[in-house]
Amino acid sequence: MERASAFIKRLLRDPALSELTPLQKEQQIVQFLHSNGSHVHSTLSHSKYFPDTPWSEIVALLEKALSYIVDDDLLPALRRIVYDQIDFSFVTFLGGSEAPRNRISDEVYQIITELLKRGPTRRALTGPYTAVYHRLAHPYIDGIYARETYIHFELTKVQRLRMGEKELKSMIDACLLLKPAIHLAHRENGQQRADRVVPARFAEEAVAELGSRWSLVPEQALRSAAHANVSFQNNRYVEATSRLVALFATRGRNYRPRLRSERGAEPPEKSWLSVARRNNSFYGFDVKMLDELYSIAAEKGW
Repeated sequence: MERASAFIKRLLRDPALSELTPLQKEQQIVQFLHSNGSHVHSTLSHSKYFPDTPWSEIVALLEKALSYIVDDDLLPALRRIVYDQIDFSFVTFLGGSEAPRNRISDEVYQIITELLKRGPTRRALTGPYTAVYHRLAHPYIDGIYARETYIHFELTKVQRLRMGEKELKSMIDACLLLKPAIHLAHRENGQQRADRVVPARFAEEAVAELGSRWSLVPEQALRSAAHANVSFQNNRYVEATSRLVALFATRGRNYRPRLRSERGAEPPEKSWLSVARRNNSFYGFDVKMLDELYSIAAEKGW
């Protein structure tokens, strides 16, 4: 394991990874290892690292070492997000538990650490975690409340949320982190990609099971997180919060802070939203929601 850790630490020193979140770094290195397996195997099996060792054994050791090293940075950052950044007072607006906020934080943190122990859900957490870490939804929520148009109507009149911007930001962040949790309720399904859209029935069954396991997270928050995995194209009853979570979870996957656009090109946010609109049927996004977010980004020069 020491030799595997030493090699992984060398890869993590790549300057190209410096601005990425820990899970993004892990994703990039796993992709590198699998895309360049024969080259890496040739290098490592003829060196001091893993002489004459089969590639299957090498890559298993490297991925294990990678997850340990990443967790050293990731877990303290997650604790800061769950205990300090997210204000769980929003649960009172959902008729949630009167339990002390730190107990709700404990439950959410326990759920997330369980997600990190399983390969598919760990990978699926990359986009949501990045979105929460960089607060990607927050400036858009400010714009949504300032405009009071389509998305605000969907949140307040259709979904009937009675909360302000501050509470909604925390709710969206919490639901982002809980988005992959539906797959904890379906251990038997063998699904390898926990970041793909799922049937509404799959999500509903997960809400029922997870609600019986976790008593402090309000059902409406669990439902919003679960339905973020359901295509709005196939189910027009998906909550507005779920539609926002789905958008920002996808935005977070390959998000890079301080990315500059080339001269004459659209700014990064406008560019991403434009591409997302063209591919909305694949992701199951709400086109009208994308249009409004694009308009906000254009107005702000993002």
